[in-house]
Amino acid sequence: MNTTSFVLYDVFYDQAKEGSIDYPVLHNSSHERGFVQVALFGIFACVWSLVFNSLLILLIVCQSQVRSQFVFNHVISLSISDFLYSSLVDIITAYYDLMPWKLGPHVCKAWMILDVMIPFVSLLIIIILNLDRLLFAISPISYFRLFHRKIFRLAALVLPWIIGSVIVVPLWLLTSTVEPKPGMCIYGITQEAAVTSSVISLFLPCVFIIILTVFILATLIGGLPQDLNEFVSLTFNGSDRTSTKTIKKKHTGVVVALTFVNFFTLVLQLPFGAISILQPECMDPTCSSTLKMLQALSWLRSANPGIRPVFWILITELRHICCSCCDVTSTSSNEMRLMEMTSVTNTNLTNEPILSEHSPEEMNKQV
Repeated sequence: MNTTSFVLYDVFYDQAKEGSIDYPVLHNSSHERGFVQVALFGIFACVWSLVFNSLLILLIVCQSQVRSQFVFNHVISLSISDFLYSSLVDIITAYYDLMPWKLGPHVCKAWMILDVMIPFVSLLIIIILNLDRLLFAISPISYFRLFHRKIFRLAALVLPWIIGSVIVVPLWLLTSTVEPKPGMCIYGITQEAAVTSSVISLFLPCVFIIILTVFILATLIGGLPQDLNEFVSLTFNGSDRTSTKTIKKKHTGVVVALTFVNFFTLVLQLPFGAISILQPECMDPTCSSTLKMLQALSWLRSANPGIRPVFWILITELRHICCSCCDVTSTSSNEMRLMEMTSVTNTNLTNEPILSEHSPEEMNKQV
C-alpha cells in the first residue's frame, strides 16, 4: 500500500518544506515490508503461495464438474491474482532485501504500482464472489439466466482487472513527486493521491466485503429458496441431474470457504493499510516501534496470497478431489503389486491344467 519511506525523509523533507516539491508520500520500500531479517522466510512464503495457487488452478481446470460451476471461475481468477502478486511483487521484494537495486527505474515503478493494483484486483474479485453467492442464494433462476449468457460471464471475470488498472495506474503515474534513484527503488506520490489510493483500493472494498459477508451468512441461516427445484430442472438433464441436497451442500461449502477468505483478507490487510496512512505523520526518529509494527503487518499482508487457496482446497468439494486422487494413486500402486503377485501365481497355475487334462482313470493307470 501507500506508505512513506522513513529512510528517505532526511533527503526530501527539506525540499518539501521549501516548497520545491509537494510533501512526498513514498511507497513502502522493501525494507519496510518485514523481509529484512527474514528474507529467506519471505522466499519460502512466495514458494508456498506459488505452489498452492498452482495446485488450486490445476484441480479446478482438470475437473470438468468443478470447472463447469461458474463460481469456481472466479476462484481461478483470484488464484491467478495471488499467483501474480507472489511472483511479481514479493519475489522482487525478497530480491531487494538481499542485494542493491539493479533492475532499473521502470521495473521499480511497475513493482510499486503492482503492489497496490494486484491486491485491489483481489479485493474486487472477492466482492464479485460474494455477489455471486448472494445472487444464487436469493434467486437461483435469475442467477442461471444471467450467467447463462457468455458475455455476462466474461464481463464478471474481466471487470475487476479493468477497474483495478484504470484506477490505480493513472493515479500513481500522474501524481508522482519523487522518481527512482540509481541503486535505490523509491517512488513518491502526493499525500492527497496516497490517501485517495488507500481509500479506493483498500478501505471501500473492505467495507463492501464486511457487508456482503453478513448477507451471505444470513442466506445460510435462511436456506435456499423454493425455486431451487426449478433451477435443477433447467440446468441438469437426464443422468447428469443433481439433487437439490447436493447443490445445497456445494453452495454451503463455497460460502464457508468464502467467509474464511473474507475474514483473513480483512484481518491481514486492514491493519497495514491503516498504519500506512498514519505513517507520514510520524517524522520523529523515536518512531522505530512504528516501523517494527509496520514490518510485521506488511508480512501478514503478504501472507494473504498463500492462505486463501488453502481454504478453497480444504473446505469446498475440491477436498474430495484431492482425497480421490490420493486413493487412486494408492489403489494403482496396490494393483501393480497385485498384478506382479498374480503373474507369479498364474505361472504356477498354468501347470495344473496339464495334469487335469487326464481323466481320473488314466491317472490311476499311470500310478
